[in-house]
Amino acid sequence: MIVATAASCTRADGAATSRRIGTPTSTTAGPRPARVTTRPESSRPQRITIIGDSLVVQASDALRFAAQHESLDLNALNGTTVADWTPLVASIVARSQPDVLVIALGTNDNLKGVEANRIGPSGAEVSYRTRLEQLLRAAADAPCLIWVEPSGQGFTGSYQLNAFANNRVLSSVLAEQRVAAASWDARQTASGGYRNGWNTIDTIHLTDLGETVYARLILDAVADSCPPE
Repeated sequence: MIVATAASCTRADGAATSRRIGTPTSTTAGPRPARVTTRPESSRPQRITIIGDSLVVQASDALRFAAQHESLDLNALNGTTVADWTPLVASIVARSQPDVLVIALGTNDNLKGVEANRIGPSGAEVSYRTRLEQLLRAAADAPCLIWVEPSGQGFTGSYQLNAFANNRVLSSVLAEQRVAAASWDARQTASGGYRNGWNTIDTIHLTDLGETVYARLILDAVADSCPPE
């Protein structure tokens, strides 16, 4: 695990909360030039906590560089799924007291697809929905939440089938919970990322250029949906 120290809506459990919501305007736009985040001189650094899998591990240096004027807390581990992080989310939020919580998970749920192989697509969708809702309930104390939707492309046909089903469920849950979404798949599709060297040969993991663009997607989403108050 990496740990780098440094509008009302409805909570996932149905209670009212002051969480700010919004929809990033940059999820399908081309990559912006690499830059460091800026903020009003009078505001304190934002506390940004990110929970993710190997893509966040890969992009950690790019995230630290781009967010060097903020307080960044990275929690990432290769191969992890939504269910792996759910028991840890509440304690991470309590410890880091973030202004913004970014969840960048789902790739390994698409890759593993255990339920889909065992009980069929409809059962898998119900199961995945339940896991997503459980994680969002655990994250309910975060004042502003963004979910980075994973890639829809993969080096196997099963990944792409699972991604089609799971990403549809994820989009539905985020819309219902009024959680801001930043789509890595949409950013790549709109910008030619699957052809322009952002991914390694497996079409999932990141090249050096892909790490920069992925970090920029996350921080653009923070700036658009959870700006400093």
